[in-house]
Amino acid sequence: IDQAQVVRDMAAAGFVLDAESQVLRNPADNRSVRVFEGDIRGRTDQFVLRFRRPAN
Repeated sequence: IDQAQVVRDMAAAGFVLDAESQVLRNPADNRSVRVFEGDIRGRTDQFVLRFRRPAN
């Protein structure tokens, strides 16, 4: 899933991106292999996002 798409979808639902982390990023993942394949499992490019709902 594309990180930008998640941010757009969450914004459309009324949430605001509050923080993000690069801790799970793996630029070596070329995204051509399914994430459930044994040889890539645990080494995929992932993202961590924190959203908040704005106060009314």
